[in-house]
Amino acid sequence: MSFQLSDYLFELPPELIAQEPCEPRDASRLLVLDRRTGAREHRAFRELPELLQLGDLLVANNTRVIPARLVGRRLLEGPPPAEGGKVEFLMLEELEPRVWEGAFHSAAKQKPGVKFVVPTPDGWGLQGELIRGASESASGTVVARFDRDPIESGAGEIPLPHYIERALTPADLERYQTLHASVPGSAAAPTAGLHFTSAIRARLEARGVGWAEVTLHVGLGTFRPVKTAD
Repeated sequence: MSFQLSDYLFELPPELIAQEPCEPRDASRLLVLDRRTGAREHRAFRELPELLQLGDLLVANNTRVIPARLVGRRLLEGPPPAEGGKVEFLMLEELEPRVWEGAFHSAAKQKPGVKFVVPTPDGWGLQGELIRGASESASGTVVARFDRDPIESGAGEIPLPHYIERALTPADLERYQTLHASVPGSAAAPTAGLHFTSAIRARLEARGVGWAEVTLHVGLGTFRPVKTAD
């Protein structure tokens, strides 16, 4: 088997990348591979319970996407303080209260001391300051300290995948969560689980198929391309 990245390149026409989720959730397509014969067939996700049998076990990721995307402006030194260019901070992991590691996008250098402000529903704004620069991390992330809890402030929004080229809508707030999402912490949804419905869960249980859950928060890796050739 080849592990050269170039062997996995293929053309993906932009018009085939869905910009809206299908409704209902279980109407999505399902590719089924028979491991014994190698035969493949195209089915619908709603048919999954009939493809499994008594004693099978499904393990689902119960992580829940947080409003991890903060979009604001850089704060320039005063007096009085002024706003500069656009910045974006993607919260990945809370290291301690009000201190988050994340990915930072800005025309300015990503070094300690850079300050920025994000609009909030209450009008006060959320202020952040980089306390660790990108050059101090092998992964290129930064660490920021905020003047209050960034999630409770309402400053963030759900980060849609980069291939969704449209603005966030109110419907995305729940549609981009799995129905079994219960533990907040992800910067992106575990998308394979988005297709499960309560009806499918009931049919799986009726067939004696087991269901277990783990918590695996989705972080920086899902946003970064593979950079090695092998």
